[in-house]
Amino acid sequence: MRKYIFILLFAPFFSFSQTQECATVPTQSQIDYLTQTRSARENWDGPEMIISLPVQHHIVRETNGTGGLDPNDIPIIMGIMNTYYANANISFFDCGTINYIDNSSYYNFNQSQESSVCGANDVTDVINIYYFNSVSSGSSSLCGYAYFPGGSWKNRIIMNNSCALNGSTLTHELGHYLSLYHTHQGSTGSNPELVNGTNCTTSGDQLCDTPADPTLSTSTVNSSCQYTGTSTDPNGQTYVPDPTNIMSYSRKSCRTFLSAGQYNRANYSAINDRGYLNCNTVVYGCTDPSANNYDLNATEPCTDCCLYIEDCAGECGGSAEDLGCGCNIEGPSGCDNVCGSILENDTCGECGGDNSTCTGCMDELACNFDETIIIENNQECEYPQQNFDCEGNCTVFDCNNVCGGSSEIDECGVCDGIGADYLCDNGDLACNQD
Repeated sequence: MRKYIFILLFAPFFSFSQTQECATVPTQSQIDYLTQTRSARENWDGPEMIISLPVQHHIVRETNGTGGLDPNDIPIIMGIMNTYYANANISFFDCGTINYIDNSSYYNFNQSQESSVCGANDVTDVINIYYFNSVSSGSSSLCGYAYFPGGSWKNRIIMNNSCALNGSTLTHELGHYLSLYHTHQGSTGSNPELVNGTNCTTSGDQLCDTPADPTLSTSTVNSSCQYTGTSTDPNGQTYVPDPTNIMSYSRKSCRTFLSAGQYNRANYSAINDRGYLNCNTVVYGCTDPSANNYDLNATEPCTDCCLYIEDCAGECGGSAEDLGCGCNIEGPSGCDNVCGSILENDTCGECGGDNSTCTGCMDELACNFDETIIIENNQECEYPQQNFDCEGNCTVFDCNNVCGGSSEIDECGVCDGIGADYLCDNGDLACNQD
């Protein structure tokens, strides 16, 4: 029994324009091909084995090499593709390194330019995914498009960079490449899929586990991913479509789901429609290991393309390099970041210091006590003079209010008095003669 991975990631974290739509439209020959094999697709029970499909990424940049999709996004894109289609037992892998197309004429791509740019860069029998700064057809801005099996059998997907990471558009276009129709296929024709499902194998997307879809849009799906439309089918039944289905025209941030039937149909297509895909193609490049642009993935040598550049030691194709302080001389090691320097930080953290900035008095009774000092040197301690504090204020006064004076109050309470000098009848001294 096939197990399916429930997917919640990717799409909710991106916000992109909702005006751009898919431009994939099956030709009559492709429709005829899919119709001829409809029964086989409907009755297909895919094997458990993993089908590996090769991918070649093409990033289009300005002529001077600027702009274009960040190549660091490619692993993210491959992760999104593989996370979804693992449910169809399909795995995508990079057939070669990224191909950069530096031509400003194609940077903002119009569909009329497809033959010129893609015809010269397509890798045979590989899924070629092109990333452009923008994609348009006439005056209409598009997120991307792909090709169904049958007809011309093109292995090509066109992507607008702004839609490449939204989590659903590339997965949507891969769905078309693997024979998945839009869930609203034929909704405006003479035989739309009915809500009751009685014609689900021959109308709509020809899958019965996806509900009939009147063609969703941002005007009929709210920001909570709920259908708000009121359209009815030819029987008068109100549509109850799935706004989360990736093959719909729902909000891109809502599209996070493919049904078991869709995965099964994609599996059939990978094996039976796209079974010819392989990565055994010729890759031209520099095959000389001593060249600066040696290409490990190259299978055939290119003509006069190897580059031999002298290193800093004057050796052609050598590996010597300036390590910071000259050819093969490592960069500054001193704390002052100067070549040849041997300066180190002192205990205080000062480069080339003598510890003076953190040496001082650690006696709390001293006037210059410093709690931030690390190294003790109490010889530097400064103390107040006797009878004074550290601010120079007198702290000891005598009875005459003289700072540090020696005057005292006698037993009779007189400052500098002579004391008791009268003898009382009982023999005690007294301060008076009464």
